[in-house]
Amino acid sequence: MLSPISRPMILHGPAAKQALTNLIASAKTLSASGKYDDAATTTALAAAAQKAQTALDQTNASVDSLTGANRDLQTAINQLASKLPVDKKTSLPNQLQSVKAALGNGLGQSN
Repeated sequence: MLSPISRPMILHGPAAKQALTNLIASAKTLSASGKYDDAATTTALAAAAQKAQTALDQTNASVDSLTGANRDLQTAINQLASKLPVDKKTSLPNQLQSVKAALGNGLGQSN
């Protein structure tokens, strides 16, 4: 399991490229894992990975652009929303229905 970077890394030259290469590979692995299904966070991850790849592909990429892409991609990874387990997907609606039945259909209405 990947863990978030707790403190910023200061990278120079080839180290910045290698760190970004490694993070892009991790993002691809996470994306393909099937553990995440929130459209907003998976879309943000894909966009950040594409931006990171674009920065990496530039022959004259600055360390600042590489570390910025690294930071943005790590943020997208950290914000991924996990899928609910199958049992939770069915139990949560049932629980909500039970609460609604117990409290009546007039939720949110004033008398």
